[in-house]
Amino acid sequence: MLAALAVAAVTLQAVVWMAANPLPSYWDEASYYASTIHFARLLQHDGIDSFGTAWNFDPFRPPIGVIASLPIALTIRNSLFALRVLSFLGFIGAALLIGATVRRVAGTEAAALAVIMIVASPILVHSLKMFGTEYPLFLGIAGMLYFTFGCEHRFAWIGLGAAIGLGLLAKSSFAVVALPFFLARRNRRDIPGLILGLLIASTWWAQHLADAIRFGLHSRQFIAHSLGAPLGITTFSRWIAAVIRCCTGYGLALIFAITLAKRKANAFAIATSIAALPLLIGAYSGSNHNPRLIAPAILLLTAAAASAATARVTMLATIAALQIFAMTVLHRTAMVPSYIWRGTTEVMAPIEQWDFHPVKVFVDNATHIRIPRIAVMGAGYQLNPANVEEAWLRDGVDAMSRNVWREDYDLGHAVQFASSAQVVITAPGFQGDASDGQPRINAHNVEFARALVASGLFSGPFEIEVGVNEPAKVAVFLRR
Repeated sequence: MLAALAVAAVTLQAVVWMAANPLPSYWDEASYYASTIHFARLLQHDGIDSFGTAWNFDPFRPPIGVIASLPIALTIRNSLFALRVLSFLGFIGAALLIGATVRRVAGTEAAALAVIMIVASPILVHSLKMFGTEYPLFLGIAGMLYFTFGCEHRFAWIGLGAAIGLGLLAKSSFAVVALPFFLARRNRRDIPGLILGLLIASTWWAQHLADAIRFGLHSRQFIAHSLGAPLGITTFSRWIAAVIRCCTGYGLALIFAITLAKRKANAFAIATSIAALPLLIGAYSGSNHNPRLIAPAILLLTAAAASAATARVTMLATIAALQIFAMTVLHRTAMVPSYIWRGTTEVMAPIEQWDFHPVKVFVDNATHIRIPRIAVMGAGYQLNPANVEEAWLRDGVDAMSRNVWREDYDLGHAVQFASSAQVVITAPGFQGDASDGQPRINAHNVEFARALVASGLFSGPFEIEVGVNEPAKVAVFLRR
């Protein structure tokens, strides 16, 4: 009963948050949304012949997050809300599947504890109430656990193969947790499922293996979310504090400590813990300390802790339930600047959103360009090419938007790059979130806007209000 109430409370509050914050919340979500809508329209126009284009569109990221959402996008057009609901339902499905696995391993009470702990994790709820690649990844991980430890059916290897294929086609981090998991199990019965899963995954990975590996290694060095050099004791303490605050919350951290002190591990707890370690070590040892990167590890560790909690299960479930109460009832109602670093009471806090639809209306009225080439200078949760494109997607137009900023930024090159666009957007008064490294990029917005005026290539700037909850303006330039 407590597990059902926990799931219902978190789901209800997540749906309320989705409705109250209807625009894309950050660059990644806007990108996945744009890709999904684009390929849904492509399928409608060109039919099944265009499916291969969608499957291989991104050489760096596996495609299933977008592909699996196409039926929803084709049925409920242009609805980010529907795609977010799909993501969260995938999360709840993964939680229930892990609960079923833990029930077989450790009993009904442990299963309920597992479900409650999963929906009490700030980073799991925060990641899955947005639309992205996590929902098929979590389903793949949960399926891997269920068809190895939770299902004794003679055809379980087929389910295992499907889960492995799903996970590998969702995100490359699945391999990081799956490999040590199967090495820890060392069970020959897994081999047919492994072979099937690899065959399924090869439909994308056989062509894009090198690119995906390079992208993953590059992502580890992304400095905007860095907490410092990995070898520094200060960095380690800051990372541990961030993991406790943003990933487990203080309630789950306490549960982990209690279950670890008991030292009553089983084969399932050992395998899932071993599977989580490489991802934790890999995420910390790089420069990118974004807590979302270790969300799969947190999922595995909650399953391990619940299965090992043979005593005081009711007390542990109560601790997790209190954290859910803080997340859903006591959450902050004021906006939190950072999207990346959010604790238990900040997960459901509102976010500032910029609505670029007035820019789209202005461009339509000022020009005869139906599908404009757009350049965006700056960076932020609100200011990015994908968020700009959403305004055109809303009206059924697939706009083409590109980012001006590069790490080797040069003002002359930036103006030259923007000169090929028909519409240029920047925000001279915008700084962005310091904890996400945004001010470093936006510091150039003013000089870039002045250089566009001096170039004589553009008319403008035209100031247009885009802020939803707080006043915010962008400068729009039109190519002469």
